[in-house]
Amino acid sequence: MFGIVLWSDPDDRKAVIWCEDHGELAFLQRDREDRAVPLEAGDWVTFAVTVSGRMRLAYDVEVMEQASAPALPVRLAEAAVGMGGAEVVVLHASARHGPHDDSLEERRDTA
Repeated sequence: MFGIVLWSDPDDRKAVIWCEDHGELAFLQRDREDRAVPLEAGDWVTFAVTVSGRMRLAYDVEVMEQASAPALPVRLAEAAVGMGGAEVVVLHASARHGPHDDSLEERRDTA
């Protein structure tokens, strides 16, 4: 399956992926031993998916293109607010960063 990373935490090696089939989001938790490239919001990825309980879990994730859709997480948040959603907080990096870079910018939108 293909998808776009909506959120990631390089330190905890977790990510949330929007799937090409527009079904449930897929969640990723990598092992500490996994040497794969850290994921960033906006990366286009390919992956396998399994279902555990009510969650879709991504595995065998490979980056197809870094920063393929960097504005997608913000656009989805704006669409949610426009549809009467609650307050949405989107954290995003102004540039690709390393695991110890604190260069995140916060944007708050309210319905």
